[in-house]
Amino acid sequence: KEHDYQYMVVSRKKHADIPEDTDKVIVKEDKNNTVTARMLENTETEELELYCHSSAKEAKSQLVTSQISARYEAELTQLSNGLTKKGCTKQYNKVIEKLGRLKEKYKRVNKYYSITVKPDENNTLAQSITWEKKSDSDQSGKLGTYCLRTNAKNLDEKTFWNIYTMLTDLEAAFRSLKS
Repeated sequence: KEHDYQYMVVSRKKHADIPEDTDKVIVKEDKNNTVTARMLENTETEELELYCHSSAKEAKSQLVTSQISARYEAELTQLSNGLTKKGCTKQYNKVIEKLGRLKEKYKRVNKYYSITVKPDENNTLAQSITWEKKSDSDQSGKLGTYCLRTNAKNLDEKTFWNIYTMLTDLEAAFRSLKS
């Protein structure tokens, strides 16, 4: 910025979904993927922000999320079944500790679950572990979305996206040449 160079970057901050106050433009469409974009001007940073949504990226994220969710549920089932087996963790505080570790390990999907541990009357042993998957309605529209930023003011959505994809292809080529 201090040398007045033009730049184009992917925004690192998380974006919930594409803002609805502007029209979507299809910047790429083929049989496997459709990329739509909306351009906004950020007056605070004096940048253009291009919010993009890729159907292929959304499908990949959904697949990964469902796989992680299945692993999380399998480990919860194993922990729950261990309450009735000999040699497995049954102490209430140890079960809570193991759940904490699972929550840390699966933090990507943990927020979509409500887990309850029922202790015995002395609060020393865990009697049961139950979980319920919350609605993932808050997840819709977020998967497959990313934001590009630039200080070049003379670009439309399609040109901005095409330049960005060209730059990523060039970076991939240089990485390949170096290896």
